[in-house]
Amino acid sequence: MRGTTRGGRAGQKKQIALSEDNSLNGTGLWKLQINNNLLTDLPPNALAGLEKTLSILDLSTNNLVRIPKEAIQNLEKLSNLNLAGNKISFLHNDDFRNLEFPEDSLLQIKDTLQFLDLTGNQIESLNFSSIEYLQNLHYLSLSQNRMFLPASGEELQLPKLISLDLSYNILKEFPTWMAHHLPLSLEELNLANTSLEAIPTLSACNILVLNLSSNSIQTVEQEGLEQLKKVKH
Repeated sequence: MRGTTRGGRAGQKKQIALSEDNSLNGTGLWKLQINNNLLTDLPPNALAGLEKTLSILDLSTNNLVRIPKEAIQNLEKLSNLNLAGNKISFLHNDDFRNLEFPEDSLLQIKDTLQFLDLTGNQIESLNFSSIEYLQNLHYLSLSQNRMFLPASGEELQLPKLISLDLSYNILKEFPTWMAHHLPLSLEELNLANTSLEAIPTLSACNILVLNLSSNSIQTVEQEGLEQLKKVKH
């Protein structure tokens, strides 16, 4: 993978072009950071040679418009994928106004991925079925997107999920159906700055850490406190 750059003034980011020449083969890299660049995509074989070693991949703060599934699908050890600060969206039926969570993007790394950061992208709708394949996922951040939560939905089948960050989205209300369908493994839920007007009903969950800061909650009823008896913070 030869890296070529296009020059610019000091302080400006340079564009890196990733090729498919297998130059990473045999390097033994376990962590690769290509963050804060101008990447718009990764060629299918850009990470060839790292299939059995690469565990952490940081592609944050680039210009990716989709999850580069062809480049990462064969990374047998990948546990940490950082895609924060990109422009990831799913274009449904060529409708540029309908941005949804990209479906079928991470099927090949479903057994190894534990950390997925999608903070600061352009995702509007959370489609649970598109991420249910990530059976070993522990941490999921969808903070700072354009998300809303539908009035009804389906179970979030991520049996090992420990932390879910939905902060800095305009939710206004945390649907009751979602509280009843969060995985029992979930311990930390971040709903900070989501325009919530009431404490969400979470009695069906095992959450230990709950962040409700910077919302529009005006009163705290006794009933609301009782159903949060497990929460530590």
